[in-house]
Amino acid sequence: MKKIVILALLLGGLAVVSLPLLDEQPAPPPSAAPDFAYTAIDGHGGRLHDLKGKIVLLHFWASWCAPCAAEFPGLLDFTATRRDITVLAVTVDAERAAAEKFLADIPAKRGGNGMPANFLVIHDPEKKIAQDIFQTFGYPETILIAPDMTMRGKIVGPADWKDAAMQAKLAALTHERP
Repeated sequence: MKKIVILALLLGGLAVVSLPLLDEQPAPPPSAAPDFAYTAIDGHGGRLHDLKGKIVLLHFWASWCAPCAAEFPGLLDFTATRRDITVLAVTVDAERAAAEKFLADIPAKRGGNGMPANFLVIHDPEKKIAQDIFQTFGYPETILIAPDMTMRGKIVGPADWKDAAMQAKLAALTHERP
């Protein structure tokens, strides 16, 4: 009998502990994107919050990352068609030369097209932006930042930037129709 009581208490305790897990929790409210200063590889400098009023894709990548290399041309093509979006592409390559070589090879993959004006590449060799500020350790990873500078989503892994669901998610950031 004692074993049955203990078993009942344990099972009852498990049921109580598991109840909150069964309820769908509301999404946390958007949080403010931490501001940081940057200098792009092309020399353009600024702060993240200087881009207030625009959708920002904070994209973390590296030249040695195969999924990053596969995704990069599509992200560039997408960015070229969406002037309302600014991409801050933060490379975590240890050597700037590796990122520059990677970027130099991109036009051939894109039919001769260079970098769109709204696509800035930032070198972050010490990972101060990637890891210290945004706790990003896997690549590629993209944080979606709304025009009010709140973080509204995170894409872990390569994204299909032409996908209808992705277009709808980005359109929702500015209350546009996709």
